[in-house]
This record gives sequence, C-alpha cells and structure tokens, in this order.
Amino acid sequence: MTMQSSVTSDPSRQEVDEESYEEARKCAHRIIKAREKTSFELLKRLQEKGHSLVVSERVVERFIEVGLVDDLRYTEIYIRSAQSANKGWQRILRELRQRGIDTEHLEAPLDEEELERAGFTIARLEVDTHKSREKALRKLVTRGYSYGIARQAIATKLKENSSGQTLPSYLRSQDDVCEGSREESSFEISF
Repeated sequence: MTMQSSVTSDPSRQEVDEESYEEARKCAHRIIKAREKTSFELLKRLQEKGHSLVVSERVVERFIEVGLVDDLRYTEIYIRSAQSANKGWQRILRELRQRGIDTEHLEAPLDEEELERAGFTIARLEVDTHKSREKALRKLVTRGYSYGIARQAIATKLKENSSGQTLPSYLRSQDDVCEGSREESSFEISF
C-alpha cells in the first residue's frame, strides 16, 4: 500500500494538474520548435509563459528523458557554431553560462586554434597605424579573445603586412622587448 499526498488524492486537483501539464508540454514543443534550448532556457521560458515552477520542471524533466532537450548536445553544437562565427573562447563560455550550462569542465581549444580564428576575424582590417591596431584589438577582445591572443593575432598580421619593420613594443613578446634596445620603443618618458 502506497501513500498519496493530499494534493494528488483530490481527483479534480489531479485533473487540473494534468491539464496544466499538457498545456505546458504543448507550449514547450512550440518553444523548442523555433530553436533548440537548454533545460535552463526552456524552464525559464515556460515560467515566463505563466506555467508554474512544478509543472515546468516536470515538463523539462520529461523532455530530457525522451531526448528532446539535451544540454550536452546543445553545448557541442553551440561551441562549433560560435567558433565558426569566429567568437573567442571567453565569449563562448560567457554565453553558455547565460544559457545555464556549467562550463567548468569544458576543455579550452588550443592557443593555435584561437590564434587562427582571431586572424580570420581581423583579416580585412588594417593594422598599419596605432589607431587601427587599437581598433583591431578592441574588436578581438569584444569577440571574446584573450588579450594575449588578440595581441598575437595583430602582431602576426602586422608581420605579414610589413617586411622587416620593427613591431611596436606593446605587440612584441616580453622576450623580444628585452632583446631590443630602448630606443626602438614607440615612446619615451622624459621629465
């Protein structure tokens, strides 16, 4: 003999719960039909549509069971799509966290891959002047590339564009700056 809660033992209450569950289920189908969602996003949208937390959670759990919602699949697809759009790893992580995905265990791409995507991102930009390099740097950082990767991408593009010219000190690695003379610096401090 099993015990039932007082809420589910009332037949009229159970009918309302099933009715609201069915409404929420249909609403969830419409929501994920437009675009795949994470479980967090679907739960949030169902609640925004006026469904109770309990009913929304039940619908999301069922969708996960039958494979209509899969956060791992969503994460894999999202990362590939974002990388093909030349987004940097930091931005990808931020956007996944906003969608309710735990990013702690995701493996970062190799620096070479990030550098290549950063290079594609600024391929059409000029980097000949200080102002244009600053613009390219802002663009890369805004797109989610680390400051180091952004600097490397700009330095690489500048090396490709200029044959034999000295890179500005802020684009050179620390080793290059130490080997070069102070006179090569783009500015001097005077009192």
